[in-house]
Amino acid sequence: MAAEMGSVEDLELEDVLKVGYRPRLEGKSVMLYVGGLRPRHVVTAYDDFGMVIAGTGYEFGHNDDYKRTGHYVKDGTLIYDDVAGYELEKFIEKIRPDLVGSGIKEKYPVQKMGIPFRQMHSWDYSGPYHGYDGFAIFARDMDLAINNPVRGMYDAPWDKPETGPAIAAECPLPPGAPAPVSSGGPMSSSHHRRVSECGRPREGLQPCLSRQTRCSITHRSSSNPNTRTCWPTRK
Repeated sequence: MAAEMGSVEDLELEDVLKVGYRPRLEGKSVMLYVGGLRPRHVVTAYDDFGMVIAGTGYEFGHNDDYKRTGHYVKDGTLIYDDVAGYELEKFIEKIRPDLVGSGIKEKYPVQKMGIPFRQMHSWDYSGPYHGYDGFAIFARDMDLAINNPVRGMYDAPWDKPETGPAIAAECPLPPGAPAPVSSGGPMSSSHHRRVSECGRPREGLQPCLSRQTRCSITHRSSSNPNTRTCWPTRK
């Protein structure tokens, strides 16, 4: 690693890592929520890279834990105790940190919010983070999480714009057969127009759905023998 960063033979490993990673991590905000002593002990590792601890908390802390935590964090740091998942989610939504360090049960909800995440319990199947060699792994993992370009390449499914129903094609129905109906009743005129947009209506043809969906005759009766219900097909 030292060879990649230039002539730094006289520097200790810790200093080498700061030279390589601090410019990429400095100023980034972090929220922590873990057990044991990590909510305060790992703070100094982030400080070494110029990162800002926006919040930290214990899952099962004691009074002395919180007294000692004050010596590690700066004024204005949010400190929380044994928060519920809903509370932590709201903290994260409000603060929008650049990174969250917590456990497996918090990992996937946070990632679905589009926020980088690292497990601080199991080191996210990497690690270990203790000692000089661990500090190198810690620096690499934080950089990979925060500066991963994939975060800006996708949106959550619920953030994507809604799309209209599948455009229909035209297919012949028996002469005099009624127009297709949905499972909830006859199609509205606007729906009928949408499913007819794929082609110009021609005499003797009625709209049916395209390859994206399919129709099936699901009910027959003497009054309406060609009632049709349409649903999306699986890809």
